[in-house]
Amino acid sequence: MSRELQWKPVLVLASVSAANTAAATSAAIDNTGYEGELEMAIVTGAITGTVDFKIQDCDTSGGTYADVTGLTAAQISTANQVRLIQFPRNKCRRFIKLVGTVVTGPVLVGALLLERDKSA
Repeated sequence: MSRELQWKPVLVLASVSAANTAAATSAAIDNTGYEGELEMAIVTGAITGTVDFKIQDCDTSGGTYADVTGLTAAQISTANQVRLIQFPRNKCRRFIKLVGTVVTGPVLVGALLLERDKSA
């Protein structure tokens, strides 16, 4: 019997008032065990200034991360916005991070990664 792949939401960035890039950057996310399309959902509340989001990847969780070409979200400069970054899992190396560059913060932000679990 075939099983339908199920979306699995992974909390990437708990709602936080981010005044700097460090506060708007997720921990490393290991993508092994998932397949197909991934979707990063970024939600903002109140904002002062702007924030830009991108995906970075690396072969190891503690290594040097690099930008993944084309995986960015449109700049956010107004409150209560949702931005989606969709991409195939195989476009990235094993570990990814969401990096938010805050200009004149703070920004209230949270993010989820939606993945399809191979074993679902």
